[in-house]
Amino acid sequence: DDPPEYPALVSATHAALSSIYKELASLSCEENSSTQIETLVRIACRYSNAAKRVVLAGMSGYWVFLSSHRFGSHVAQTVLRCVVASCEADLDVLGCDIEGGEGEGKMIIEESYGSHLQSVNGG
Repeated sequence: DDPPEYPALVSATHAALSSIYKELASLSCEENSSTQIETLVRIACRYSNAAKRVVLAGMSGYWVFLSSHRFGSHVAQTVLRCVVASCEADLDVLGCDIEGGEGEGKMIIEESYGSHLQSVNGG
């Protein structure tokens, strides 16, 4: 079982993340850079757990602000989707049938997305 071959862009995204991770949250709130941050996250986090940790660390402490910002909210949503996506496949290990089963996995989903779902559903 050979590890997956990483695209050449992954090393470039790692270099970019390492140079801007302290400004990640503020760059996420600017119109032009927010779309570039989203692209960077999509590429880097697809192949690298280290990139996921760097992105999460860069956003740490800013989630509430980002979630209410015009551009920052899109970046925050992209980050959560890209970072959590690989975790969703592991929910079976926690005993969760995503379609309505019980168990620890269901509790994690409800705690993670509950407030978002309430606001979307008007609750």
